[in-house]
Amino acid sequence: MNYYNTNLETVEMFTDATDAEENKSKTLSTVRNADGSISLVSYGWQEIARVDNGANTVTVFVGHYKNSSRTTKSHINLVGTLAYENPMRSLRVSGATPVVGKVPPIAKFIGHYVNFRSKFSRVEQDAKNEVDTFLGR
Repeated sequence: MNYYNTNLETVEMFTDATDAEENKSKTLSTVRNADGSISLVSYGWQEIARVDNGANTVTVFVGHYKNSSRTTKSHINLVGTLAYENPMRSLRVSGATPVVGKVPPIAKFIGHYVNFRSKFSRVEQDAKNEVDTFLGR
């Protein structure tokens, strides 16, 4: 049986500066940067938070709220809450919208899923399949 991290566990590991972790759906991952800092990345490209190397500061990039999925917004809320509650870290909020690498073609689907409760239309299913392929799931 494989174990998969929940969103909460992934964010907790991020605030503890653990890299190379991801949640079960692969929409949230931790990445070590060249400068030693750790980034929390949503959908493989939106850097939504960073733990500075040695500074014990978690920076949350709320600028992504403007153009992000419900999932990314919930990730931002979760990391902000956990970083605020962590006595070993200070919280910094930034309006920046950093990305990891190039913005992928799947970004065009942000905000275009209309209904999560019923069956997807053919166009929505094609979009979901493209996102799943990009994320490797």
